[in-house]
Amino acid sequence: MRIQLFLCVALLSTSPLAQASAGTVHFSGRIVDPACTPRMSLTQGLQLEHCPASAKGATVAMVSTSDAGTVALYNGKFRANKHTLSARDSGTESLGFSEDFRPGSPLKGGYIVVVDYP
Repeated sequence: MRIQLFLCVALLSTSPLAQASAGTVHFSGRIVDPACTPRMSLTQGLQLEHCPASAKGATVAMVSTSDAGTVALYNGKFRANKHTLSARDSGTESLGFSEDFRPGSPLKGGYIVVVDYP
């Protein structure tokens, strides 16, 4: 009985220690660049503007919502269903870049632009 009473008193005396009123909270993570700003028009095609330098190497594709088919895009040199963002027109010191893509055929209906960052 004496041991149980001692244990009960010991537990009650330590409970206020578990309720801290001040302290420090630590967060971890990283700062992430904003994504490219997409613009789409029937006359100019797909434009990715204000892409951060970290977007180099990302791939871009355009998928039709009606048949889920990938649209062939022309970037001025190549026509492909998926292009890699290369920032070929910007200098190595540039903080951002833009790229333009024209569809290989007339656009009809809705489309999803997929930019896959590495």
